Amino acid sequence: MPRVQLKFVGIVAILAGTLPALSLAQMEQLQIQLKRIPQASCLTSKCHTDIDKARVVHGPVQAKGCTVCHIPASEPDLVKGKKEVLAKLPKDHPPLFKIDKLHIESTCFLCHDDFGDSLKKATGVHSAIKKKGCPSCHNPHGSNYKFFLSAANFTEVCRKCHEKKEDVKNPHKPVADGTCNLCHVISHSSNYRPLLINSQRQLCFSCHEDTKAELDRFKYVHKPVIDRGCTVCHEPHGSNYFRMLIKEYTPEFYAPFDILNYDLCFSCHRADKVLDKETENSTDFRNGKTNLHYLHVNTPERGRTCRTCHATHASNEPRHLRKAVPYGGWEIPIQFEKTETGGGCAPGCHNPRGYDRINPVVYKSDKHL
Repeated sequence: MPRVQLKFVGIVAILAGTLPALSLAQMEQLQIQLKRIPQASCLTSKCHTDIDKARVVHGPVQAKGCTVCHIPASEPDLVKGKKEVLAKLPKDHPPLFKIDKLHIESTCFLCHDDFGDSLKKATGVHSAIKKKGCPSCHNPHGSNYKFFLSAANFTEVCRKCHEKKEDVKNPHKPVADGTCNLCHVISHSSNYRPLLINSQRQLCFSCHEDTKAELDRFKYVHKPVIDRGCTVCHEPHGSNYFRMLIKEYTPEFYAPFDILNYDLCFSCHRADKVLDKETENSTDFRNGKTNLHYLHVNTPERGRTCRTCHATHASNEPRHLRKAVPYGGWEIPIQFEKTETGGGCAPGCHNPRGYDRINPVVYKSDKHL
């Protein structure tokens, strides 16, 4: 039997809930019965007059083949259990049943079998298809927009279910531009959650090549980047924080100390690194018991923020230290040297200083760095 005929027969069989039990012989017999069914058109002067008036009309509608997708009521034996539908139709309604919601996508995939196959193979399927079927995004009869979309573009279709993402201080450019499809497989399925067109890291790096080069070039990569990718720190659609971060991380070199300025860092790191003036275990960056993180950061006027000394994504220095600190137009060299029990640096921001956890270095004053 020709593929097209089988598809047409299969539509009725699926909608009747009988497809799994039908043999090829049964389907051929069903096709003989279907030949008696007229390809009736519902596009009369009384009803459904606007269905074929869209700029882009679905093929079956254009061909006035309503029974390609709808079940003919003239053959009620083919659709057992549907007789109650007849009672709800107007007395002069043509002999067609409406399609049951649960079977809409099955009907679509009898022609659009490439999409049906992709859904079976994919690890993630668009929830809109699972809940409401293809018509949640597409108008099955026709539309004024390409791909029979129910709105002017992909973004407007997405917004029907997904909240608006660009109303933030720092929106991601694809979101602001309304190009959701740059990152997401818009309509159907994907092997990368949530419906991404590639793995999260590879997707981000397809635009952010400088960050990829940084991670490839440096010896020490920030562990969250390795373990969980970019979205552990960044909100991919946009946020009200600097560089689309998920929490506050001050962009300044100097900042009056406020624990809220470090919300992002202390999502993973212990806050006592900057809260305890003295410690024996919260940080290795200490001179005896003097907590040198506290000394640098926790000051009321010109606290050095985390980014002053630490690289965010990756570094060739231990503890993600910077080789040099960006300060206006000058890169201040840190010149950090690590020892077994401490270390030291000789930067341009203060005189050379060393520290030792076991045998603390004695200074006249630690008040000023």
